[in-house]
Amino acid sequence: MDRSRVLHHLPDLAARGSRLHLTGIGGDHVAWCSEAYYHRLLRTSPLFALRQLRGFRALWQWPLGGTVRALADSRPYGAWLTDAARRLRDPSPAPVATALGWGMAPRLFEWVTPRAEHMARRALLDAAHGFASAPGPWSARGPRTDPLVHPRHPPVGPDGRPRRPADGLSLPRRPRHRGMSRRASG
Repeated sequence: MDRSRVLHHLPDLAARGSRLHLTGIGGDHVAWCSEAYYHRLLRTSPLFALRQLRGFRALWQWPLGGTVRALADSRPYGAWLTDAARRLRDPSPAPVATALGWGMAPRLFEWVTPRAEHMARRALLDAAHGFASAPGPWSARGPRTDPLVHPRHPPVGPDGRPRRPADGLSLPRRPRHRGMSRRASG
């Protein structure tokens, strides 16, 4: 993406009171939802969702059939993990499936040994079992029920408590740096 596309929404955010915009992995999801939000948006505001999806389809060149299939997939996260465990040697899914789904399904290289494949499959199935028994947006209620939850990062902290994207956000004061001296730069 070019600079103007990346920065075009900042004046609108500032007009609404935003004084800080995070960028980088995950930080942008505080102010911009992921594409997976379209699952919910289609149920609550279908015409708006279709207009937005049309733009994303054009931008990312998603085929109509793949977009419809990805949006029709309502598997809970545990079921998705179980399916991923069964498909470790399959080709990678289409980009639209990963953008509108739970994320990029894990795949193994050809050189991975059968023992390592078994261990990876077992780890995925154990994780799937854990999500199947835990309440939350990944449970049997269906995926993508909370617009603030990014589907690629289930909202659980290391202590097992639910997290929202901005929980615990504290930004340290940055010290003022003086420019490099002439001697150091020469």
